[in-house]
Amino acid sequence: MSPSPRPTVVIADDEVHIVDVLAMLFEFYDVEVIKAYNGEEALAAVRDRSPRMLIADIMMPKLSGADLCRRMKADPATASIKIILMSALPPHALSDLAADGYLAKPFELKRVEEFAVQLSANPTP
Repeated sequence: MSPSPRPTVVIADDEVHIVDVLAMLFEFYDVEVIKAYNGEEALAAVRDRSPRMLIADIMMPKLSGADLCRRMKADPATASIKIILMSALPPHALSDLAADGYLAKPFELKRVEEFAVQLSANPTP
């Protein structure tokens, strides 16, 4: 029996250091990370790689995290991907986006770790 494929997450933010910090934490839990630095890159990565999860900042160039979330939830090919939005805005400001989770900025590493553990504990959908 072959081992389960590693779960995959796309991390999208226009701030490189945020993507790098989040990537290190997910990689520690043996989650494959795909990095994106704007909404269009994130959408292309999601369509190309079919990750289990997307973590995206609300405020990104080319395609905002809000628009990215709306497009993914409207597309049957990507609707089941878990979407976690990051923002300094309060969670109630994002309630109409149908995201699966919220990560407040500045984020607490413990909260990010919860998402990483969740993915690594369930490698297959």
